[in-house]
Amino acid sequence: MQSFPTPGGKWQISKDGGYHPKWRTDGKELFYYAADGQLMTVAIAGDSALETGTAVPLFKARLLNGPTPAVGFRAQYDVASDGQRFLLNVPLEETQASTITVVVNWTAALRK
Repeated sequence: MQSFPTPGGKWQISKDGGYHPKWRTDGKELFYYAADGQLMTVAIAGDSALETGTAVPLFKARLLNGPTPAVGFRAQYDVASDGQRFLLNVPLEETQASTITVVVNWTAALRK
């Protein structure tokens, strides 16, 4: 992590790497997706001199596209502003079948 837009300190958040970082709205917590599939959190404190906590695994998350850092892929999760709830884009299991029903000319049925 590095300050922006003015240069300043640098802080290493993860020793094993991570993808798709997301801040809690108040800036006191940073979330990221680890290469092992864990959603991680790190507490952040301080204003002028930042203090970072130890990375803590929250839960294993099998996200769509995994931790792919490739160009064009966006984070497959989001965090609520309070950091207590998560929205995850997960792949469907191969055993699950989904159907879709398309109704065409449905306005004609309204006239009857």
